[in-house]
Amino acid sequence: MSSLQFIFKKTSFFLSLLIIYSTIVFAEQQTLRILHWNDFHSQNVPMKVVAKDSITGKESTYLVGGTAALLGYINKEKENRNDVIVLNAGDDFQGTPISSLTFGQSQIELMNIIHPDAVTLGNHEFDYGVEHLSTDIALAQYPIVCSNVYVKSMNQPLGDATKIITIGKLKIGLIGFTPPDLEILTVKKNIEGLELKKINDIADSCIKELKSQKVNLIIMLSHMGLDKDSVFADHHKDVDIIVGGHTHTALFSPIKKNRTI
Repeated sequence: MSSLQFIFKKTSFFLSLLIIYSTIVFAEQQTLRILHWNDFHSQNVPMKVVAKDSITGKESTYLVGGTAALLGYINKEKENRNDVIVLNAGDDFQGTPISSLTFGQSQIELMNIIHPDAVTLGNHEFDYGVEHLSTDIALAQYPIVCSNVYVKSMNQPLGDATKIITIGKLKIGLIGFTPPDLEILTVKKNIEGLELKKINDIADSCIKELKSQKVNLIIMLSHMGLDKDSVFADHHKDVDIIVGGHTHTALFSPIKKNRTI
């Protein structure tokens, strides 16, 4: 799980990392803390890790990870705060037998306990086919934002095209993107009846809609990978923050592309 934290100033809008923000006298400020994770791959049970003391050579065994630990960290970071948004960038499905045995339902039930503010769909969410995924989405008690995958028969997105969430005095607009090359990332029959819309066209439409709703900032939940996220940021400068996944790239500090973090 990662955390980003920002100061929002209403006098002249900008986002900056807390460590470099400058104070404007009499400016109305609000902190926004973004907690996010991705590519959990149904690692619901803690794993045993053995660590050896470099001096004594003594080995110690620790349990790390798992859904309960993740929830504990999230609750700790949210405790006594009203400035936190919790986001998931996809691929919670697939990775351990429980996900496959339940066709993803195990992950939906656990996510219902965590109750993130929004989730996008990764490629592995489609591994059990559209019928199972549709059933899973119907069970979800949290918003699923998937802007570029449409159900052909209804000409509607699979999930929400956009979502607006209010955190304190901030009005936050969300869009979400599944990998545009989904057709080669999962078995073809798994996405029968679905249509992948062109990312740039859908992004322009969604951004225009969110701006018409006068959001304070736009966050993209992406499961396209770091390289595609960077290209996207070059073409869509109205997106303030990208929370991404898919390539399992460890970022120990945020990357800034133009004005997009």
